[in-house]
Amino acid sequence: MNFAQDLIWLLLDMTGGPLPPYLLEIILEDGRSYYVHSPNRRDEQSKSIVLNIYDFRAINEEDKLEILNKLSETNIWEKSHDIKELHPFLYFGRLRCNLIDILYCIEWLSRRWPLKTFYPEFEDKKMGFSQIEQ
Repeated sequence: MNFAQDLIWLLLDMTGGPLPPYLLEIILEDGRSYYVHSPNRRDEQSKSIVLNIYDFRAINEEDKLEILNKLSETNIWEKSHDIKELHPFLYFGRLRCNLIDILYCIEWLSRRWPLKTFYPEFEDKKMGFSQIEQ
């Protein structure tokens, strides 16, 4: 598994509410990308997953800016997690894939919505070398 796959697998242990739109983007091997709404389920044996993803097909650029402004200027997400309050055409669907289909993911960090708010953070590993005394 790579880091993105590890992150998504860990996300399936998430116990809080859904992620805000535009926070966590996954990119599949075929180049398609999706923003994660919430984890749904996983199969340990087959390493397959089901994720709830945002459906932006009816959202144009103007609508996207409206959603981003609402997310950054109000506490609308903290109150209800209701995507209809962000935009009436915003929906979500389900992505079913094998974990190995996930090529990488992007955490779109912002001052308002750090991803670590929604799932336990990985322990950072130190970079570089250390000497071991014998």
